[in-house]
Amino acid sequence: AGAPCVDGAAAGFACDGVDLVAFTGTSSIAYAEFTNDLWGWTSPAGVEYALVGASHGLAIFELGRQSAVATVTYGGRSYWRDVKVYNGHAFVVSEATAHGLAVFDLSRLETEQGDLRPDVIYGDFAAHNVAVNEESATAYVVGGGPCAYGALAVDVRDPKSPEALGCVFNGYVHDAQCVVYRGGDDDYYGREICFFFTGAEIRVVDVTNVNRPTGVSSLVYDGVAFAHQGWLDCAQALLVVDDELDEFDDERTRTYFVDVSDLDAPVFVKTHYGATTAIDHNQYVCGAFSYQANYAAGLRILDVSRDEISEVASFDTHRDGDGTTWTGAWGAYPFFASGRVAVNDIDDGVAVVQ
Repeated sequence: AGAPCVDGAAAGFACDGVDLVAFTGTSSIAYAEFTNDLWGWTSPAGVEYALVGASHGLAIFELGRQSAVATVTYGGRSYWRDVKVYNGHAFVVSEATAHGLAVFDLSRLETEQGDLRPDVIYGDFAAHNVAVNEESATAYVVGGGPCAYGALAVDVRDPKSPEALGCVFNGYVHDAQCVVYRGGDDDYYGREICFFFTGAEIRVVDVTNVNRPTGVSSLVYDGVAFAHQGWLDCAQALLVVDDELDEFDDERTRTYFVDVSDLDAPVFVKTHYGATTAIDHNQYVCGAFSYQANYAAGLRILDVSRDEISEVASFDTHRDGDGTTWTGAWGAYPFFASGRVAVNDIDDGVAVVQ
């Protein structure tokens, strides 16, 4: 059941300005010893769903309901499973051996529930992550596959017939955001640009012609330990970056800001220090705010629209302290029209908050 945030708590969870809508414990999710990444989807009828990676498949929740409406099981047990959505289809990868790119038609949820199987399995590779540029109908499989753990571009215009377009980056990629660029650099306006997070650095690549991807620039920001993931602000002027290992230097949670108004020469501009020593893991920018899944510190919401970055709200899904550990919130999805946010905690379960 839901609970308002009152005096810093909601149903036993520490909070600041964020109410609990619903919570489902991991033990109540079929085929889930733990959860990993998540994404969201809204049906044509306006029903909002959280798509949650789990140890043995994909759990699908209708927001506000306590139990999963469906579980898509495939590919074996893995600590890493990632999902994105294009045109009403979920695209799932995993580091499970020979998992491939699994495709599930989400319209099936109108008539089917329970234990389901994917519609299509493309390839037999393991991969760490998948990014989707909905505007170009291209999925980018990263951290595995045939591109030296780099980035494989896949045409998903027909979601049930994915077609490999080729490698657009060779060398390890942990995560990515690929967009049709409409920022302030006129040289690249309207071109498809990928921001690849390789651990060692951030690489900017022009993938407009997937047969001839062009390296644009690279950046090693001050304090890099493992450049993990990041997201552009709405103006595509700033790239907000999280580093998964820098907190082990005995410092507080750090968020890095990179000026990408000149893609040929991105510039590290500032660092925001959080209130805890928790590891910042995944974050997505929606409007003026970055919604961060900061492991042991749970969901942290930063106002990134001002020169002085500040934390404005939080909801801690992890009750056992805010230390530098790989436990707690893995991902947060903030793009629902209702304003609700889905947050998954690795060991404890899935929270819907607002």
